[in-house]
Amino acid sequence: MKKAVLLLVAALLSLASAERRTLTPARLGSKDIPTTDEAFPRMGWVRISKEWVYSAPVKGLPTQAFFQKQCRSAVLEILKSPASARFSKPLTTDYNLKGGFYTSSGTVDSANSYGALLRRDYICFSVFEGNAQGGRVYFTADLLGDR
Repeated sequence: MKKAVLLLVAALLSLASAERRTLTPARLGSKDIPTTDEAFPRMGWVRISKEWVYSAPVKGLPTQAFFQKQCRSAVLEILKSPASARFSKPLTTDYNLKGGFYTSSGTVDSANSYGALLRRDYICFSVFEGNAQGGRVYFTADLLGDR
């Protein structure tokens, strides 16, 4: 029994470490997503490779609607009270040509540890791995502070 538990733990650890690999950005995107060459210090697809908290498969190229849904899901993963979340500001997404990653940002109202509702801006960084037929998108999300 003890040996079986150890083998299960080892298998789970190897799966977790296998997921953390350097991602290869596809360097292409949907026509409905604007591009930018704005520099983000300390951000790029290599950092997203190490820090992603959420990933999702996509058929075809990821669109604004896809990023909106998936970024909000990534934000829910890091909120103290995801059930209280109300997304208010429309989400915008850009593709960063220099960094090979997408940025999506918006505003969310959610309860903190004490139950008080706070309005916070959030930003998601993501990398699309795949081709025009589809692939997988990896996300990391950050809450930017109280308003």
